[in-house]
Amino acid sequence: TANAAPPQTVVGTAKIDITPDLPIRLAGYGSRQTETDRIERRLYARALAIGAGDQKPVVVLTVELIGISEEISNTVAAALQASHGLDRERFALCTTHVHNGPMIRGVLPFMFSQDLSAAEVARAATYTDSLRDKLVQAGAAALADRKPGRLAWAEGKASFATQRRKIVDGKFAGFGLFPEGLADRALPILRVTDERGEIRAVFMSYACHSTTLNGTDNFVHS
Repeated sequence: TANAAPPQTVVGTAKIDITPDLPIRLAGYGSRQTETDRIERRLYARALAIGAGDQKPVVVLTVELIGISEEISNTVAAALQASHGLDRERFALCTTHVHNGPMIRGVLPFMFSQDLSAAEVARAATYTDSLRDKLVQAGAAALADRKPGRLAWAEGKASFATQRRKIVDGKFAGFGLFPEGLADRALPILRVTDERGEIRAVFMSYACHSTTLNGTDNFVHS
């Protein structure tokens, strides 16, 4: 029936701080010419682990960065496979695409109009290695946190996503807001509750390039 409780499974969650040590270059705008020395809002990675035993667990990691590299994704997946037997195809690593997070190795390496100094490259590499280790910790923590719970799924709509590229006769004709253009406004939501029905986690995904800050905002922010 429509009101029937969803089937029970086991679910674990975890959250870990991935805010970089400063100074460090930020990724998102090539116009920035210096490293940042300010943190306005800290950055986090969150993990969700679902299932156990014959169900074969699934782990989803979300990271407050502009993007993630294949190197990091594969390394984290391999570590969780070695420690927990997690199949590679049952691991997903995604980012929220913030423009005020640190530069990491292997992501947008040619974003800036000039070569970075050796010290700037080294600091980004140090952060990348630290990030990789923290993501492994987050995934392992979520797997260790698994306890009985229930999952419920629904899909709504949110109207603010808008095509921003004007296309005339099949060619790009500038930026703007074009509500009549193509946009994916679906808002899928997964809710995780415990045995008492209390919410433990919410996972949602919305296709919108939400650039709410700009290139002059040279500070860490989620």
